[in-house]
Amino acid sequence: MLELAEDVQSLTAAGAAADRGHARAVFARLRAALSSGEVRAAEPDEQAPAGWR
Repeated sequence: MLELAEDVQSLTAAGAAADRGHARAVFARLRAALSSGEVRAAEPDEQAPAGWR
């Protein structure tokens, strides 16, 4: 998943100049990884109201 994280960071850094096709492909990979439980989009935070941030 390191490659996915690097792709997301690269696209974020590129902002509006990012290649849209590549961004869509990376988003699809991220969504699939989130759906399968392979990655998470939140982390535990005891001070947050719901316990996550």
